[in-house]
Amino acid sequence: MPENEVIKNLISTIDKYIRPVTFPVAVKFQKKKDILSGKFKRPLTDIGHPIAVCQGVTLARRLGWTMIFGKDDHACPVGLIVLGYYSPKKILEGTVAYPYYAETIEIAKIMEQRDKFFPEKSIEEIWLSPLHKAEFKPDLVLVYGNAAQIARMAQGANYRTGKGVDSKTFGRTACGHYLARAYLGQECSLVVPSGGERVFANTMDDELIFSIPANCFNNVAIGIEAVHKQGLSRFPTYFHGMSMKPEFPPSYVNALKE
Repeated sequence: MPENEVIKNLISTIDKYIRPVTFPVAVKFQKKKDILSGKFKRPLTDIGHPIAVCQGVTLARRLGWTMIFGKDDHACPVGLIVLGYYSPKKILEGTVAYPYYAETIEIAKIMEQRDKFFPEKSIEEIWLSPLHKAEFKPDLVLVYGNAAQIARMAQGANYRTGKGVDSKTFGRTACGHYLARAYLGQECSLVVPSGGERVFANTMDDELIFSIPANCFNNVAIGIEAVHKQGLSRFPTYFHGMSMKPEFPPSYVNALKE
């Protein structure tokens, strides 16, 4: 299937069978500065100050904005390190996680060694756009949804592989998982939003994130539709209570008797 048809099929499949409240987000990691056609915004020039990349994702998925982040547009120090603008040396020493998320500096080091970072200076810009209006070839697609919707996404990803979908969650640095881990590993990833996602990006408490690298677009779309057609698992969820025979107290029944 041609690449543009794969994207169109992914869009229509998610829209029809997953029905997320917000737009799926296309993500592009630019190795060098380039000119993007169409309207877009840069945090520093168009908002007036840097913001976190998770905020940019929210602006794309909720308001439909296309966002471009260069180094100076990022406000989050950890996000800058995850995307390779700075060395992860300090993070790997455990001084960021300790004492906030780890009992000792040694435990903090163990935690950070399991994270993923883009190689230094491998990215010049990151582009974000609602998938349906993206004017670039996405490297990743992010889908935000509730547990039932994300379970359906995982079923789609598993349909042709059977490998399962990994979720390496520390309750922090979610962007490192849905951006760096998914892209560098070239596998779908299920991510629990971290505190920064909720505090700064207004991610809701019931939302999870599903990250799809480009090499998985076609299989995920095919899998979602195939599982739906089998009829066992769908969204919205079919509750048996909707079609069961209802029972009422005697006084309700007696109200119909003359």
